[in-house]
Amino acid sequence: MRKFWVVFLSLIFTGYAYGFDIVYPKKNNVVINSPTTFFIGASKEPITINGEVIKLHPTGAFAHFVKLPSNSNTFTIKSGSKTEIFNINKN
Repeated sequence: MRKFWVVFLSLIFTGYAYGFDIVYPKKNNVVINSPTTFFIGASKEPITINGEVIKLHPTGAFAHFVKLPSNSNTFTIKSGSKTEIFNINKN
């Protein structure tokens, strides 16, 4: 949890977002041994994860927790005209 706050606070205080960037997870296909995970990143436009609007910090940073209900989970992240798909497998 401490690592999460360090990353999140560094995103908030390092400046404004000039695009759409996911910092964590680093890869689109990952295996996680946990019932939850999170997305950390920044965007200069409104962002959604699986249709849910994510609150952005004034600098554009965000951190959002998600549940991993099944072994294979797909998350679609949209911001403006850009879309990224993350496949997260729960061990």
